[in-house]
Amino acid sequence: MTNKHTQGTFYAKDGQIIIEETGKTIAVIPYFDNESEEQKANQQLFAAAPQLLEVLNKINLALLLSSELDKSYWSKIAQRAIDKATK
Repeated sequence: MTNKHTQGTFYAKDGQIIIEETGKTIAVIPYFDNESEEQKANQQLFAAAPQLLEVLNKINLALLLSSELDKSYWSKIAQRAIDKATK
């Protein structure tokens, strides 16, 4: 699978999502309020997206290789999230 999203590790600062390796801003949260806990949590979630996707892919692979009987249920859930993030 080829990821179409911007590669790299992101971090959040003042309503911006920044590529750690280059320092370039790839997203800005309009009207960001640094006093809003919800907005601060959202920016952290956005910044964590590449790592979350990577981990979800690894979990999905582990589930597919597992001999557990209920692996298909968890694999389907993981795959839906992967598809939503990558399509």
